[in-house]
Order: sequence, then C-alpha cells, then structure tokens
Amino acid sequence: PAHYILAGTPARNGTETALPNLEGARRLLATALRTNGFLPAESARSPNLIVVYHWGLASPTFEDKGAASELFFNRREILALLFGRSLEFLGERDHAMVWSAMREERFFVLVSAYRADDWLTQKKHTLLWRTHMSVPKARLSFQNATSILLAAGGPLLGRDSCGLQSIHIDVKGV
Repeated sequence: PAHYILAGTPARNGTETALPNLEGARRLLATALRTNGFLPAESARSPNLIVVYHWGLASPTFEDKGAASELFFNRREILALLFGRSLEFLGERDHAMVWSAMREERFFVLVSAYRADDWLTQKKHTLLWRTHMSVPKARLSFQNATSILLAAGGPLLGRDSCGLQSIHIDVKGV
C-alpha cells in the first residue's frame, strides 16, 4: 500500500461562507483512499504521497447567454477545473455532456497525489494522479455535494479512467 499525508484547501470561489465540514470531508476522503489501498502516513515511517484536495463552486460567466453572439468568459478555466486532461479522451457522445455540464454551476472536488520525497526534500511537485469530480449545484449544499462526490467518486481515486466517467446516483430530494 501507498502511505500519504493529506492536505486540503478550498478553491477561491467567492462563497467561502458555506464550505463543507473539513473534518467530515477528511474522513470521507480517507475512506475513499483506503478503499483503493492508500493509507495514512501515521501507519508508516515515511509517506509515499502528498494528497491534496480542493473543493469549491465552478460558476460559468457569460455575456448574452443563449444569444448567437454569446461570450463565455471563463470557458477554459471551467473546462480545466471540471474535466482536466480527460478531455483528451473524449468520445463522440461525451461532447454533449461536457457542453451541458460546463454551462451550469457545479460543486467540485479535485484530489491530486504528488510524490512525497520530491515534495518534502526538493520542494518539487511531481504529480502522480489527479481525479476531478463535480455535481450540478441545483438543490445541493456544499456539505451534501462534497459527501456525494467523495462517496460516489472515491473508487476512481488513483485509478486510470482513460477519459470521463459518469456516475448517476439518485439522492432522495435531489
């Protein structure tokens, strides 16, 4: 198993008043990581990974939304935040889902793993893997969204998905 040190920070999103419970998010993330063979560094002499997680609200910014002359100001940032490098592997049917998802407000969680020895000794951030998870904002709070994302997306942490993975879950009342 790989051993990790966990670090988390909210993304800058202008809505810091409703951030999820940090300890609850840490517990959910630790459970998801353990499922995939990643253990906290307290159980080993030194960590293999530094796991960093970010969460926030991705809000697309438009001028004249829906018009033929519509301007999507932060399109590149939204695409990178929600989909990362998975865009390189898009299939034909994925394009409509991406277009729809990037045009709505979405809560997100990003979990990244870095090589611990590079991070701690050389102050170099060598990325080993990253998982992007998001859910539409409609009728959710940050707390609910974070719980849903970490529970549903947890099995994908540290796994090569070779593109987008869409998980559909039915949450009562949402």
